[in-house]
Amino acid sequence: VRISGSFSKTESIRDRDRVDDLKPGDSLKIEIEAENTFSDRRRRTDGPRNIDIDFDDVRIDIDVSGAEDFDIDEEDDSFSLPADEEESASFTIDIEDDARDRSHTVTVRIDGRDDNGARHGELITFTLDVERDAHDLVLRQISFTPLRVACNRNVIATTSLLNRGRIDEDEAG
Repeated sequence: VRISGSFSKTESIRDRDRVDDLKPGDSLKIEIEAENTFSDRRRRTDGPRNIDIDFDDVRIDIDVSGAEDFDIDEEDDSFSLPADEEESASFTIDIEDDARDRSHTVTVRIDGRDDNGARHGELITFTLDVERDAHDLVLRQISFTPLRVACNRNVIATTSLLNRGRIDEDEAG
């Protein structure tokens, strides 16, 4: 998982892990790696067992509890996976500006059918902890009128603020 926004970091996620300190407006790039551990006959010398099993139409699905707090973009989600090969798929999860202050469970499922029609798959879950600060105002835009200022002239500054915090900021601005 590569996180950018309020901070930047990259970390490996395993089943039941937790990603802490996420803020509204952050973006997560999730790369999922899949490996076909069946052997390729050309690389195996110790017998015919478990060889040349390929997978077609391998699918990866990602679900997030409280999905309304996220914008999920699936870049790759279906591929073939030959014996002894690896493949990856990427997802981008943007945390909405009005995301709730809570933990969200992410479920990643991968499944496919092998050459013999047998279904194989894997499932992992992990937690995203979105934390909203009490006071978190973001200056989105500022503009001045007129654009050129001369001496003894009035200037009007217009701002656009976004409140990502938990508390209403009635007196901000």
